Parts: sequence; structure tokens; C-alpha cells
Amino acid sequence: MKKYVKAVVIALFTIITIGTYYIQTSFASSNYPQFTLKTISGDESEVNDISVHSNYQIKQDGKVWLEETAEISKTGTTYMRDKSYYGEMLKGYSVNKDYDYLMKNYRSFMRGNEGDPVTFAENDHYLVNVRIDYNYVSGYSNSEFTVNTYNKKTKKKASFTLPIPDYTKYDWINIQDVRLANGKIFVATTNEMSELDKDGNYVETNYEGHIYTIDLQNNKMLKEEILLEKAFKEGHVYGLDRSILETSPYMVLVFDKFNATETDEHVEDEMEVPIQQIMIIYNIETDETEVLNMQKVVKTSSVSYESRKGNTVFISTQNDEKLTVYGYDLESKKVASKQTFVLPKSMMESKYVIDGNRTFIIDNQKKGNTSFGTITAYDTKTGKLLYEGSIEIKGNKGLRSNEEMEFYNINKH
Repeated sequence: MKKYVKAVVIALFTIITIGTYYIQTSFASSNYPQFTLKTISGDESEVNDISVHSNYQIKQDGKVWLEETAEISKTGTTYMRDKSYYGEMLKGYSVNKDYDYLMKNYRSFMRGNEGDPVTFAENDHYLVNVRIDYNYVSGYSNSEFTVNTYNKKTKKKASFTLPIPDYTKYDWINIQDVRLANGKIFVATTNEMSELDKDGNYVETNYEGHIYTIDLQNNKMLKEEILLEKAFKEGHVYGLDRSILETSPYMVLVFDKFNATETDEHVEDEMEVPIQQIMIIYNIETDETEVLNMQKVVKTSSVSYESRKGNTVFISTQNDEKLTVYGYDLESKKVASKQTFVLPKSMMESKYVIDGNRTFIIDNQKKGNTSFGTITAYDTKTGKLLYEGSIEIKGNKGLRSNEEMEFYNINKH
């Protein structure tokens, strides 16, 4: 009897949760301002896959009374409350085209493999997913790789696990990229380890870059290579996103080192300029590693890693109202392109996006009652203007005196 009562309670909770959501969304956003992207010049297909992330507010007596997130695209405005409950549940998973591609073509394999798309790799014969499982026992973790495979020819799925070498040395291991080549799986990770003093107190964290090579046919670890041992004691480490559909042989890890002190514990949050920025490039076909100091490569004190497209890594520097974008070619090992874009005086750092071959810039200067800014798209390598559009409110009344709409950044879908 108890199990039936429990089932009824769970069912009621689910119904109430979903019902509450739809009651909230029944307060239609039709009375909210509706914006759209209106083409001024260029090819409007350049903005087919982007939207402007915005925040709408209604104030009362100087305080925020209502706040709503919105996405503005060339098809109009979508407020958060307009989205379905099911759609919002899935939003965390369908985050980009790679994941949508995987779900569309390998839905059966994806069940139980809802990881970051960078943990998947594909070639003509296999699709693989690699994850790290942490099994905490008696205060320490027994960490291992779980490798899930799908044979495209036989349509069969398989899975195996491998212990991570010297896992007890590390507090945490993050997978940054997975590749397939020549019957091998290459897993790029960033490994964190804490250093303790003689009394067992935490002193600092070291970061390392690793490549693990796995034999796909024999399900065994072939080797572990430490690309940069105990690289930085203070800073952060990350990988550069790449599409699963791209076939570049290069895996890239980035290390930013900060000059932290005992009294300055949150230098990353304070946007302190890194004192050293290292890009590690590993070629899975030749087993070669290249370590670059990017500040020396582009002759500047600090760079921002923006995006990656195929064999090109795009990095940028910003000086007052000028944004300079460099395209570093991983194959030729040199800067292949350099373009400088003039930023609007109203520019905030978060209001430009370098999406591989395109650079988008928002100018949020209002022009009259209906134009709330412009969005421009440039060819990142040549600097050619591809598109210019106006962010416009529908109707002729504009916003009321107690309404505000702020544009934060540009999202690519």
C-alpha cells in the first residue's frame, strides 16, 4: 500500500509543478515590448543562427518590479515565459548544433550519454563517448574512464572502463576534448592537484595538461602523456571548443597564469590580467606537442581566446575602442590573419562575439523611439562587412518611462 501512496504523491507533485508553470506562463507576454532585427544592409542569412540575449525590466518607485529574460532574433522576441516547460527541461542538454546532431542521428546511443559534446568523437566507423566516473570511498576517489562506443557498421553498442593512472594524485580531472584516429581514442584533460603543507593544510593548486591514448579495439590504455607538468599554481585551465563535425588533428589546451597573493584570493573574478598565457597544441597524427606563449606570439600583454574554426584559433586584444582579432593557423604555426575593428563608444566587453569566421558587434545606442541599437557582422579574416541590422521595437510608441531593455550578449544557436 505504501508504494502506491508514494506513487500518487509523486504524480501529484509532478502535476502541480507543471500546472504551476503553465499558470505562470498564462500571464501572456503579449503586453511586453516586441523587438526584431531589421536588415539595413548585407546578407540577412548571417543572423539566421544568432540572437541577442536581453533583459526586460519594469520598475516601480525606482525598484525592479518585474524582470524577464528575452531572446531577440530576426523572427521576433521570445520571452522566457513563452517557452514550454518541456522545452526548458531540455534546454540544458540541447545547447548547440553538435548535441542536436548527435540526438538526431544517434538517439539510441545518446541515452545515458548526455555529456558535454566535447566528450564525443566520431569517424567513419565509430562514435565514442568518454566520461570520468568518481567513486568516493572512505574519503578518496577511485576514478576511471568509462568509454561507450557505437559501431556504425554493425549498429552495436559497447562499453568498457579503464582506471586512470595515478588518480589519487588529483583532486579533479576535466575532459576537454576527445578524438578518434588510427584505431585510437585520444582524451585531453586538465588535472588539478592540491599541495599540502606538513600539517596537512591546503597550500595551493597545481594544474596539468594530459593526453590519454586508448586502444579502441583492445580496450586498454596505451599511454599517458603529461603535456605540461604542474604548469600553474594560480590560474585556470580550459580547452577550446570545436565541432564534432570537424576533422582537425589538433587538440588545444589553454593555461592562464595569474600573479595571486595570499591576500588576493579571487583574481580571476576581478579580471586581473594574466602574467602568462600558454597554448598547448597536440597533433594526434604525429604525436607532436607545441607549447606557445601567446603574449609573445602577438606581442601584447594579454589576449582573450575567443573561438576555434577547423585549424584556426581566434584570439583577440582590446585597446580602448579597438578590437584586434588574430587568426593563428595551427598547421602553418603562424598568425595567418589580423583584423582591427572599431568598437562603439558604448561598448561593453560582453557585447561582441567572435564566432570563428564571423565577428558580431552590438552598438546599444538608441536612435529615436523605435531603434534601440545596431548589430553588425564582419568577416573575421578579411574585415569585410557582411551584415548590418537595427534592433527595433514593433510599433511607434517605444518603451514607457518605467520600462528598460538591456542587451547583454549574442548567442549562437
